[in-house]
Amino acid sequence: MPFHFEMYKKRDTSWYGFALDLNWTARALADIAEALKRYDRPRELGKLEISVTPPQGTITLENAKRYADLGVDRLIIFPPQLSEVDLKELVSRIGETVLGRM
Repeated sequence: MPFHFEMYKKRDTSWYGFALDLNWTARALADIAEALKRYDRPRELGKLEISVTPPQGTITLENAKRYADLGVDRLIIFPPQLSEVDLKELVSRIGETVLGRM
């Protein structure tokens, strides 16, 4: 088990995975779950909150639901370099097609 997962078990309140597709997210969360079983976690830390930035262009309603089913609490978009107008359109589209339906 990677050392850094042990650290999250003992003292952190959240975990963040960057540019992780569904398969890598599942693998990381399995390692975290194993660490949570092996080490005592102080109650005052509460539930370990999971945030993931999926690869660019992969946030769809179906994928958002799949990440949620894996135990991801929040998705963080990492948009490609866009103009301000295109960025606003992207955020609006994700808001309408994903956030409003979860």
